[in-house]
Amino acid sequence: MQKRHQIFISSTYTDLREERQAAVEAVLKAGHIPAGMELFTASSKAQLEIIKRWIDESDIFVLILGHRYGSIDPDTDKSYIHVEYEYALAAAKSVFAIVQSEEGRDSKIKTQGADIVETSRSSDFVEFRKQVLATQCEFFTDSRDITIAILSTIPKLAAEHDLPGWVSTREIETPTEISSQLARLAAENGRLRSDLDKAKRDLDNRSTGEPEFEDIECALRAKLVSIPPELRGPDSKEEQPLFDIAVTCTNQLAGGVSNALGDSDFNNFIYFHVAAPLITYGLTEHVTVPSGVSYQRLRLTETGKRFFRRYPIAAAKQSMTKQATRTAPKKSASKKSTKKKA
Repeated sequence: MQKRHQIFISSTYTDLREERQAAVEAVLKAGHIPAGMELFTASSKAQLEIIKRWIDESDIFVLILGHRYGSIDPDTDKSYIHVEYEYALAAAKSVFAIVQSEEGRDSKIKTQGADIVETSRSSDFVEFRKQVLATQCEFFTDSRDITIAILSTIPKLAAEHDLPGWVSTREIETPTEISSQLARLAAENGRLRSDLDKAKRDLDNRSTGEPEFEDIECALRAKLVSIPPELRGPDSKEEQPLFDIAVTCTNQLAGGVSNALGDSDFNNFIYFHVAAPLITYGLTEHVTVPSGVSYQRLRLTETGKRFFRRYPIAAAKQSMTKQATRTAPKKSASKKSTKKKA
């Protein structure tokens, strides 16, 4: 649904005719509705009330500030553009200002004369300009800058403030369309509730083969780890699945392994090539070490403990050490040989 926003354009009149026209054209080009008192200057209390109603009905208030303070409202002793600006702020409108630069002022003096610069209420103008510059604003040198500022700022304000805007009656949904949309949303809500209930059931059954554990197991079986020659038995393969090594070393992982200087090759291998990769799957975590030490320590998380409890082989091999890794194949071969002799 496309929204068209009403943009109120405020400025002094005689010195900024060209700039106001550029602003109006930019608003129209952006597909929105310009509003303002283009045909006459503010000069009465009744007229000011009309302007306020226009501001109330607008979504965005744009102030184009040159170097004149403008006509004075006798009730407030402020210029009409000053009153309009403060009214828009008080009404919580989306407000931004486009302020004439010093270069733009000098260029305009050459073509229109010094009358474009405030002289009678210069101190009031200076204070008003300070007030404006303290809020969101852009600077302009000529009309092209006005066009660019409006075309770039309006979409940002509309997105940031979720402005109401105007909508064509052709784009308003009929009761039938609304009912259809509500039915679709109700069905989608039902599916989401079903998915949420399933997720809760999976969470409650974590210790008995939940699907995410099966996915982790598949990933660990597919990931091969190179075994250093000094840690391999005679019949061991150069690469083994991370899953097999981790299950074998469950006890070491549960107690924690570190990368402390001077640790055995076996411990370093378990830390860097087994415990560290398991962090990705939430199976291991860093644990606190004493302050001042230069090593880190990893151990199984509660999830990791539940995961490895599913595999009985861990109980049979949980006390395996580097020496056992080296000698286990030889013992197996000896028993096999004895059996043949018998």
